[in-house]
Amino acid sequence: MQLADEDKLKIKSSLLSEEEMRSPLFKGYIKEMLKVMQELFATGITANQIGWAKKVIIIGAKDLSRYDIFINASYKPIKKHGTYNSIEGSISFPKKQFSLTRWNTIKVTYSGIINNRWQTFCKKFRLESNLQQLIDLTDGISLKNKGSYFGEYLPDIDIPSKTYLKYYGEDLNG
Repeated sequence: MQLADEDKLKIKSSLLSEEEMRSPLFKGYIKEMLKVMQELFATGITANQIGWAKKVIIIGAKDLSRYDIFINASYKPIKKHGTYNSIEGSISFPKKQFSLTRWNTIKVTYSGIINNRWQTFCKKFRLESNLQQLIDLTDGISLKNKGSYFGEYLPDIDIPSKTYLKYYGEDLNG
């Protein structure tokens, strides 16, 4: 599988409709995204990284024992919680790391189908640079655009499957 080139990553992805999400095409793209994640030992991927310019994100454990799909995700920083410096890599820029500032806490809005109903969710996430990076990428902002080159990639520490996503724990829907 060849990943999308850098120019395609600069294009803002379009929103996915409920009809598109219910289609066999969507299921095929999700399978392809999971396959690429597994082949590259990635903890996250966006649809535009495989050439499908839709706002679809998958984040999961490296062994894919657990993963979440975010449809049409966007985030807003909770500025009063401040920022932190992050060193990040991406499957789109192999063997490179970038230094950038991330928000400590973000409010994420995204969609999905639960019990056969299209729903919108709003949750807080804390210290989740991977989710911020992937939402930025669906908006056409890559690490190369947002951060500064830090150096060659060094293998990271294997994170246990249960801790792949750090929910701040507050559901903001109601």
